[in-house]
Amino acid sequence: MKGFDPEAKICIIGLFVTTSVILSFLANISCSAVSFYSPELSGGTTLDFGVYVRRSTVAWVWGGNFYVDKRCINYDGDDMNPDAKWKTAKAFTIFALVFGSLLPCVSCFMPNLYKPIGACMLLVCLFQGLTMLILDSNLCKNNSVINDINNEIPDIAADERFPTECSRDWGFNSNIACVVFWFVTAMIMIALPTSDNAGDMEEVAPQDEEASPDETELKEMDAEEPFQEDADVDDGSVEKSDP
Repeated sequence: MKGFDPEAKICIIGLFVTTSVILSFLANISCSAVSFYSPELSGGTTLDFGVYVRRSTVAWVWGGNFYVDKRCINYDGDDMNPDAKWKTAKAFTIFALVFGSLLPCVSCFMPNLYKPIGACMLLVCLFQGLTMLILDSNLCKNNSVINDINNEIPDIAADERFPTECSRDWGFNSNIACVVFWFVTAMIMIALPTSDNAGDMEEVAPQDEEASPDETELKEMDAEEPFQEDADVDDGSVEKSDP
């Protein structure tokens, strides 16, 4: 990226880092990472689940009126029993969010460390990718909430039951996009030169060898003095030669 405008480099890196952090938060905190859909139940019903929370229908009363709304709630009381893969995904969501938020701040105060920071962002990319283990965990393949609902539906209405395995939702798709953006950001930072000013220093260095205006004037004055002495000598010799 030699010869590329340094300000443009900063803008490009800032754009990719900001997008990566936003996607990371959406993917890791979302309650719509995976979903289960039953086309026959109540004309089509979707239940969404995330790593830490799930989307649920909540009924509440305000001002004497009855309201029903969908909100993200935690898994307390759901008896979800996370397996090893789900627990691993939870741990790496924290790593991805913490390191993904801190590394851009470090790069702002230490621009000369772009290359090692870029290498660390590859680790963030790895952490974010490991959160996809939820697709092969109990959250997706042995969901207790889905199992309880299916057990309540009689066999005569078995077509209304939810599938036993989940589908990817927008939160999981954000996770995939986040991994791509972290990888591209890391590659850009690793490809940057150690110092953006290195090329400028090489170009400016030859100019420093040129003499200053004052030195140039002194040299010109020194160069003129011998000619004046020679002129005086010539005048004297001419006078002496006259009779």
